[in-house]
Amino acid sequence: MDKDPLNTKQRIFVNEYIVDFNATQAAIRAGYSENGAESKGSQLLSNVKVSAEVDKALAKRQKRVTVTQDDVIRELRMIAFSDMDDYVEWGPDGVTLKPKEERGTGRLISEVKETVTKGGSRQHLKLHSKTKALEMLGKHLGMYTDRHEVVSEAGITINLVEAKPPAEDSSGEGS
Repeated sequence: MDKDPLNTKQRIFVNEYIVDFNATQAAIRAGYSENGAESKGSQLLSNVKVSAEVDKALAKRQKRVTVTQDDVIRELRMIAFSDMDDYVEWGPDGVTLKPKEERGTGRLISEVKETVTKGGSRQHLKLHSKTKALEMLGKHLGMYTDRHEVVSEAGITINLVEAKPPAEDSSGEGS
């Protein structure tokens, strides 16, 4: 097994630095003096061995927690097309929450409250904003463009249109 190129404090610094990218606080948490932590953090980041280990740690984390555009779009799509009927039912006694096993995924719920009074209890369920999710999806798809009109001193009107992002490959292939 290869020997660790860093000493114990340097290794702790690397692990702490990738938490919040604050070299001063990482140095303090690694056990360096608070008085010199700012310069020590900077010094550690300029150390070739420490810097290489930070890069390795970041690459490991990136591989471990990768979130793709497809993941984000999938989640936005679920929110945008969610249906309150998956969570509640309307009946002669008013609106009631469906039993847990009949409800859709809880990931779409942004808030659940229950108010208990002398007259009974009242439940409140709120899903994440469909409007916001649809807006974000529309922007991703290039459905909205901002137009600006500029009139020059010579009386020439120029219409500026915000450039749309390139269309994504929807075949599911590629990166």
